[in-house]
Amino acid sequence: MKHNIKPWLLLACAALFSGQAMAQAQQTTEGAQKFLSLLISEAKADAVARFSEVQVKYSSQTWERKMIRGWIESEKTDQLLKQQLERSVVKISALDPCTTVIDEISYLADDVREYVPANFSEAYYTHDARWTPSFATMMAPPHRIAWSKASIVRDQNGVMAVMPDPRFRQLSLVFLTTNAELQDRIEYAMKFLQMSCDTTAATGF
Repeated sequence: MKHNIKPWLLLACAALFSGQAMAQAQQTTEGAQKFLSLLISEAKADAVARFSEVQVKYSSQTWERKMIRGWIESEKTDQLLKQQLERSVVKISALDPCTTVIDEISYLADDVREYVPANFSEAYYTHDARWTPSFATMMAPPHRIAWSKASIVRDQNGVMAVMPDPRFRQLSLVFLTTNAELQDRIEYAMKFLQMSCDTTAATGF
């Protein structure tokens, strides 16, 4: 059975598929940010926020029980704690074409700890401790990744965007995956954002 296909129909189909292919291939900063967001929301890759230096004030007092004089303060500590911490990222979003916002992270139980009161019922020693503020308060979102300032780093464990931050010295958005193909896509999306947002690119150099 012979089919007589009109030439104009073939041209129309070709134009339709060509248009769809061009639409699918179009790359934008909005699309790159959406891709990174979907990796988290659809659990295609684990993501963490890495804080190079989280600083809190730590104060503690220790008492020693004496047979006659009762509880006597034996030690007092007042110091600054600086720790590198990382916490899982729950949600990110686009603030504008060149800024990604870390909207939500998960905390560990100790992150919200602010005060451990003294317990004088213990037999020989007791102490109290205070963190000012808590680690959770210091790490509380939102945190912004400005792609014009970010450096892109890749290793065998994943891909990260690293940028200076006045509170933490450095702030990193890290996608953890050992899948090489997915690493390629993440790295490309991040570098696309980096290059698209480079304010010096218009100079031609």
